[in-house]
Amino acid sequence: MEAIERIEFVRGAASLQYGTQFGGMMNFKLKQGSENKPFEFTTRQTAGSYGLYNSFNSIGGSKGKINYYAFHQYKRGDGWRENSGFEVQTAHARLALALSENWTISGEYTHMSYLAQQPGGLTDEVFDENARQSLRDRNWFKVNWNLAAVKLKGEISNKTAVDLRVFGLMAERQALGFLGLPNRGDDPDSPRDLIRGKFENIGAEGRLLHRFTLAGKRNIALIGFRAYRGNTDSKQGRANANDRPEFYYQNIDALEGSDYQFDNMNYAIFLEDVFYISDRMTITPGLRMEFIDTRADGYYTSTVTDQVGNVIERIETPEERARSRNFALAGIGWSFKMTETVEVYANYSQNYRAINFSDIRIQNPSLRIDPNIRDERGFNSDLGFRGGTKRFHYDLSGYYLRYQNRIGAIQRRDPETFQFYRLRTNIADSYAIGAEGYLEGVIYSSEDKEKCTISAFANASFTEARYTAPNDNAVDGNRVELTPQYTVRSGLRGKFSDFSVTLQISRVAEQFTDATNAVSTPSSINGVIPAYTVADFSAAYQWKRYRLEFGVNNFTDERYFTRRAVGYPGPGIIPSDGIGGYITVEARF
Repeated sequence: MEAIERIEFVRGAASLQYGTQFGGMMNFKLKQGSENKPFEFTTRQTAGSYGLYNSFNSIGGSKGKINYYAFHQYKRGDGWRENSGFEVQTAHARLALALSENWTISGEYTHMSYLAQQPGGLTDEVFDENARQSLRDRNWFKVNWNLAAVKLKGEISNKTAVDLRVFGLMAERQALGFLGLPNRGDDPDSPRDLIRGKFENIGAEGRLLHRFTLAGKRNIALIGFRAYRGNTDSKQGRANANDRPEFYYQNIDALEGSDYQFDNMNYAIFLEDVFYISDRMTITPGLRMEFIDTRADGYYTSTVTDQVGNVIERIETPEERARSRNFALAGIGWSFKMTETVEVYANYSQNYRAINFSDIRIQNPSLRIDPNIRDERGFNSDLGFRGGTKRFHYDLSGYYLRYQNRIGAIQRRDPETFQFYRLRTNIADSYAIGAEGYLEGVIYSSEDKEKCTISAFANASFTEARYTAPNDNAVDGNRVELTPQYTVRSGLRGKFSDFSVTLQISRVAEQFTDATNAVSTPSSINGVIPAYTVADFSAAYQWKRYRLEFGVNNFTDERYFTRRAVGYPGPGIIPSDGIGGYITVEARF
């Protein structure tokens, strides 16, 4: 987050440029080098509770036709819970060269690697007894991530601009440990489970933006394409029985779980046009045409055991699958500026979510996936108004989201073992209707030399999300899982000269984890996530090129959780952190 310049959120037809996802697109834009300095160095050193140490250092600047920015972050901690230590390394570099007054080429590379011990999930009873304890000391997670991109931006004329980029990813993810239910003990002499994924992806995107006049009104047209190919090498099998982060298989040539190659191809063309109906009104239609091809080639293993768990037979089943689909999605946006300070807007966009075969072939005793699971379709729409003055800002809207064949989780019980598990499948159609809003205003401001300003803010959403399944009484009318009926975040900001302080209180309503709306289960994989309230405090002091920050998160030491995991880092309840503090020293040169 220390390297992020701003966060962008795009909805409606404009979001179709970036994909088929439900609800819009969120973009994290990284910082670039200073345009006014040939060299700038920033260092931020943070120490916090439970062994937290974070070192962030960046350089950037501009010299002649070159702009550059790079950062490195090292972060470690022991974690709030037992067996939850971690160590992270992140590095990023960007170099941009101005080829001419209107054309720029840039290259960037990002690397991230981390190793984390995972304390595992808890049952409701154990969570209530002591949320900081851990019943797993052999679970580990390791990631190595490498992402590179080359971008070319420029203007063909004063009306036409081009944006081209090529990107690639080489990454590996490894999850090691015991996947048994939280109410089952972990035998330290039993082999652990290792799931490894290697990812090699490459893609290209291009956009052509053209400004023109139609019927005396200005317009902006955009056409673009995306081409992408990804390969995933996925393996699951037995690893050693010790408690160290040693990521290798016992039987690499005959894995006990599965061994697959997953290939994915994706080609898309998208169009968008901003029509200026008047000086105050715009209409923005958009269209995206998509081709998706997914393939799987490998095998999975089934094991037959006797009453005491001894292996009687291991059956290896080869599998080769392929699926292709073509579809088109449409969207439209509308905006009307009623006054200089009030804007009314509306958006509508169709959505699609394709299922990959890699979602299906993972063996987990807590989670089973319907092999006939299908893609999702739907749409989302919103209507709202926003605006403000120097002392007051607001954005209020209502929305409606519709799913067809919504993919979700439903509780099932194994007829042989009588254990509850979570089945991931197409539950039914669903809808979500609600309202959300953001308000912020200055409640006090002095005009003296040491100006003091106090402002209040509130961000709230209210959602009614239900399944519609007339032929399934166990689901029809139930609340959609992981969808709280309300979320409210509010607080105060104060600034006095070079000192600032923020107090924020968040309240989240209860939510369910599966479509049957189970309140509790013996394994704690399914059940309610109770409502919770979290309060955070932060402050900062700026003095010339130096800055001091400090804060306390969850200063009421609330015991709460937001997940009931079915696999890593669980399964079971994953407690959220209790009270913790930090202090940061920053310097810029």
